[in-house]
Amino acid sequence: MYKLVGTVLVKQELAEAKANVKKRIEYISAELKRMDRALKALDEKQNSKKESFCFQVYDEAQGDLPARAMARVMD
Repeated sequence: MYKLVGTVLVKQELAEAKANVKKRIEYISAELKRMDRALKALDEKQNSKKESFCFQVYDEAQGDLPARAMARVMD
């Protein structure tokens, strides 16, 4: 087994090559898990903001109803 170091191929033990590949796979797996957690956190944050916005719009609409009803009675 050989590995490329700069422009030179250097002989490498098979066990060392397998260990390097295993470490890379572990690193990539850890990064994927980290990104999944970050994405989940952002989704939860987005949903909470969306929910609070909907409640705010609903509350504003409910607060505006009595004024509209009173304006119709006065007409």
